[in-house]
Amino acid sequence: MQIQDNVFVVTGGGSGLGAATVRALAAGGAKVVIVDRDADAGQAVAKESGGAFVRADVTDEGSVQKMYEFAARLGGLRGVINCAGVAPAEKVIGKSGVHAMASFSRTLQINVAGTFNVLRFAAEIMAGQEVFGDGERGVIINTASIAAFDGQVGQTAYAASKGAIVAMTLPLVDGDVNPHKSGGVRCRRRREIRHRSASGYQGNDGESVDAGRVVGSP
Repeated sequence: MQIQDNVFVVTGGGSGLGAATVRALAAGGAKVVIVDRDADAGQAVAKESGGAFVRADVTDEGSVQKMYEFAARLGGLRGVINCAGVAPAEKVIGKSGVHAMASFSRTLQINVAGTFNVLRFAAEIMAGQEVFGDGERGVIINTASIAAFDGQVGQTAYAASKGAIVAMTLPLVDGDVNPHKSGGVRCRRRREIRHRSASGYQGNDGESVDAGRVVGSP
């Protein structure tokens, strides 16, 4: 995949994994769009990396559409990396009482619905683009976690959200984004993802696999 001079959108790009992804893409010469709700953090990463910042809420349809309109000014959409997310630490029964339903719902809304909201519009845009020189129209990467398979104490909401992302990704790989034919998304790690989903940990030949990193092209 060609990174240099191509447009990549990174949600949650103002901190943590998102910011690290922005820096890596920028180092490869990409035109990076940093997306975050925290304007100060997003603008700081944009200044550091030479990217462009846009404030957006991944759970809001209109906000995500405007995000892609902003990115389109820089060129064709080459890649989208979903890093926006939250990770509350809260036990089902803790010292302060029962797990709040509001925090559980918020976690799923941001981590799951937000990821889906971003990827569905990305898939639509990429499906309408001309094939690039390497045979791809674009790349979508979803971020899960080992918590999807081995969540720790206090991670009920977070583990549920990351497990949902892994489960959601499989039908995308099988062609859910292409109404005309099967295999709508070509995924280099399709077998490894399925194997890990079944076994919990290892990919083919014992290789450790990040089931949340799905690389494919509509």
